[in-house]
Amino acid sequence: MSRRDPDRERRWRGLVTEWEQSGQAVRAFCSDRKLNVHTFYGWRRELRRRDGESKNSGPSKRRHRFVQVQVTGPSWLELSLGDDLVLRVPSSVNPDRLAEILVAARKSIAC
Repeated sequence: MSRRDPDRERRWRGLVTEWEQSGQAVRAFCSDRKLNVHTFYGWRRELRRRDGESKNSGPSKRRHRFVQVQVTGPSWLELSLGDDLVLRVPSSVNPDRLAEILVAARKSIAC
């Protein structure tokens, strides 16, 4: 495992912060400062990883949490059928009826 160089980390943190505040694209920012774009991206990713470690006191891991949802009004199913065609039906639609609708929609798209 490589040892961390605090001076290098400080320098790259400063550069990443400067880039965030600059409003420039990464390539333009790196070009202006004669930085290697791939090195910049690598340090940005590494600093994010390190920040995740310090916040969670361990390797950064996504944690999923389930929340209770209560539907208070009619709910809908939206089906994207391509070419900007969206089919919206009540979630209470009879499955057989929905199948009929989808068959009719498929036929109309094929025409």
